[in-house]
Amino acid sequence: MISKEKLKGGVYYFYYVGADGKRKKKSLSTTDYNEAQMRASQLINIKNRNSETKTVEQNKLTLAQLRDIILQHVKINYSHGSYQLYNATFKCLIAEFGDTKFIESITPNDIETFKANKLKSVKPPTVNCHLRKIKASLNYAIKHDLIKNNPAKNTIFLREPETERKVYSKEELCKLVEMSKGSIIESLVIFGIYTGCRLSELCNLEWTDIDLKENTITIRNKSDFTTKTGKIRQIPINYKLVAYINTIDNKEGYIFTHQDKRKFTKDFGSRNFRRLVHLAGLPSYLNFHCLRHTFITNLIKNQVSIYLVKSLAGHSQINTTLAYTHLVTDDLRDAVNVL
Repeated sequence: MISKEKLKGGVYYFYYVGADGKRKKKSLSTTDYNEAQMRASQLINIKNRNSETKTVEQNKLTLAQLRDIILQHVKINYSHGSYQLYNATFKCLIAEFGDTKFIESITPNDIETFKANKLKSVKPPTVNCHLRKIKASLNYAIKHDLIKNNPAKNTIFLREPETERKVYSKEELCKLVEMSKGSIIESLVIFGIYTGCRLSELCNLEWTDIDLKENTITIRNKSDFTTKTGKIRQIPINYKLVAYINTIDNKEGYIFTHQDKRKFTKDFGSRNFRRLVHLAGLPSYLNFHCLRHTFITNLIKNQVSIYLVKSLAGHSQINTTLAYTHLVTDDLRDAVNVL
């Protein structure tokens, strides 16, 4: 509406409610009431056309367009691992609905159908991972006025059965170390046992990350690598690992490399480790990450503070570390039986 009273030298103003819900005004630049009414009508028409255009644009946002927007956002702001997870989710969505599917045409029932179909081929934790990425993507689109509603808003996550973390026994570790001697991944195995680092962290470890004066290893972010939590951490080097490091002559560049100095990739390390497990006659479920589980579990068994374990493992949440405590129940049984 326009003001009934002339303000500031007789100029009329147009009053309206903005997108933020607050009352605003705009000068109509005229002292003539009839002219003011005409200009106010023009502003109303423009506002309505903009609203209609915005609605059309929202309705025309496709899955492929949303994918490109979200992946660009994740690539800039999050880790490469997060990027891969979002990319995998959108591949599944597009396989289900097609890349030209309009976002606004997706219903809560569509999300439930997607959930049920994925459950036929993958486990509940994987389905829940996809659902979290879908919710986050749609919430981002709402926040940036790309869509109006999130059809996944009230989607219920699947119940996830607790999975047992596999660990190596002392005998199995001895077999693994013995079989690794002279192999291309011998040093990778030794570092995995005594640091509890993730395979991706070790593959990106350089000799400059090791301080033999302070006996520490620094796990840090680099131009082509970001730690899982995005944080830097230091790990004191076990004296057995120090002795092993001192036997290595060439300490330049990346620690774990091929003959041509190319650093190991995570896939290369994992593939060769599986081969090593097979040659050692160990159960096939024992993978490289189980070295990390073993490292953390042994610290807890030896009554190291849960907060120190959290720091050494590089966990972002204490609950992640606490999940390992159930593994040592048998070790506490004798203590309970003394009562």
